[in-house]
Amino acid sequence: MEMAKILTGLWTRDSSRTLQNHARCHKIDELLEKLQQKQERLERKLAHEHRHTTRRQLKLAIAVVSLQRKKGLARRMELLSDTE
Repeated sequence: MEMAKILTGLWTRDSSRTLQNHARCHKIDELLEKLQQKQERLERKLAHEHRHTTRRQLKLAIAVVSLQRKKGLARRMELLSDTE
C-alpha cells in the first residue's frame, strides 16, 4: 500500500513537470516565431537601405535577433530533453 502511494506521488510530480515543460516550450515557440518575423522584416529593410550607417545598424539588429533565436532554440531543446 505504501509503495503504491509513493509511485502515485512520483508519477504525479513527473507528469506535472512534463506539462510545465510543454507549456514553456509553447511560449518559447511563440517567441521564436515573433523573432523569425522580426528578422525577416529587418532583412527586407536592409535590402532596400542605401545609407551606410543605417545598414550597419540594421546588420547589428539582425545579429542580435539571430542570437536571441539561437538561445531560444537551445533552451527549447533543453526543456524537451528534460521531459524524456
